[in-house]
Amino acid sequence: MVAKILAIDDDNKYLISIKKLLEIKGFSVTSISNQREILDALNQLDYDCVLLDVRMPGLNGIEIFNIITKKNPFLPVIMISGQSNIHIAVDLIKKGAFDFIEKPIETERLLITINNAISKKALQTEKEFLFKELQENFRMIGNSEPFKKLIQNISSLAPTNAKVLIEGESGTGKELIAWAIHNNSNRKSKPYLKVNCAAIPSELLESELFGHRKGSFTGAEKDREGKFIAADGGTLFLDEIGDMSLNLQAKLLRVLEESEVEVIGENIPRKVDVRIIAATNKNLPELVKEKMFRNDLYHRLNVVKLIIPPLRERREDIIPLAYHYLNYFSKQYNKMVDKINQQAEAKLRNHHWQGNVRELRNIIEKLVIFCKGNEISLNETINALNVKSQFEPKETDEVFPLRLAKINFEKEYILEALNKNDWKINETADALGIDRTNLFKKMQKLGIDKYDE
Repeated sequence: MVAKILAIDDDNKYLISIKKLLEIKGFSVTSISNQREILDALNQLDYDCVLLDVRMPGLNGIEIFNIITKKNPFLPVIMISGQSNIHIAVDLIKKGAFDFIEKPIETERLLITINNAISKKALQTEKEFLFKELQENFRMIGNSEPFKKLIQNISSLAPTNAKVLIEGESGTGKELIAWAIHNNSNRKSKPYLKVNCAAIPSELLESELFGHRKGSFTGAEKDREGKFIAADGGTLFLDEIGDMSLNLQAKLLRVLEESEVEVIGENIPRKVDVRIIAATNKNLPELVKEKMFRNDLYHRLNVVKLIIPPLRERREDIIPLAYHYLNYFSKQYNKMVDKINQQAEAKLRNHHWQGNVRELRNIIEKLVIFCKGNEISLNETINALNVKSQFEPKETDEVFPLRLAKINFEKEYILEALNKNDWKINETADALGIDRTNLFKKMQKLGIDKYDE
């Protein structure tokens, strides 16, 4: 695709020469010397780069630059001037100009600068597309009073830098709430990173959060940038904070108190500016009483608490959510399913939804996949909601050796527990009454991995 350049200058001879040069190099160039034509040109084509003279009669280049960036903040503008003025250059760079080049222009530098500017715009366009896609995937749906109150609270606290503690059952959408807070904050153009404290072994989590230098411990073969440093200026979401070890809790507390990170293998702490959003499905005050969670850390995190009600406590949201996922998965699987039978709606509305929104999403996906027409029926819904347990006795005349039957039962029982706990190892181990290491050994011995679900 040919890149489109808009060149603006009151010197027609310069415009003719620059247009000829750039067209030889494969660019499409529109040249303008009349300022009244600028807005029309910007409205007609989606340019990839603008070359703009600083000194022009009437509106000067700086005023035109402000007009361009207001209309299209992602359009890179290269400022060009025949009069060397470092103060103007610095001011324009601060305001967002991509670069500042003096006349007479060196062809090599101009081409490199233009190509870099076009690459930047392509990245910005891709980022904007991904951001819109993210918004679509993370759209918040609901009409109930608890949901409306939650949205109001998010709107109030998002613009602040206050730390937030999100509490709610598994599957209620804690990560979605964290992202919504970041997306509506003054940090939304900065990094948003997340760490699941339950998914990473404690001995690796410290390096994941704080980073390390090469050779600082066995296996540290290269430098690693921790999430705190990578999220500088933005937001770090710590999911399953209740699963963090006491040792790491102490180090996290220091970061929150001092706003500085001690990278493993470095002697001098690094300053960071990161907003912390933490989430848990555990009762942290109870963990504090049991000496499993630091009281001082709890109060540091608990500046603002958001409690996400389970789906069964906001049943008015079930059908709007169901239709949102119905439309989403119909597009995903290229199907024409666009309606849910009234009786099926009632069945969905009255279901307990132990797995909350995540369970609803999975059920709707399953219904779309297996729906034969364009309407979800009651029978299809009943079948989707009442799948037999994996470890329920199967109808068979074959008798297996007791040892093999025990192995099969144990494998299916562990698989069922993993699925119910969304494959969270700590929670599954707790539910089974065994420790995390023992669960890993059993999974390895029985050949269990996530593709068995």
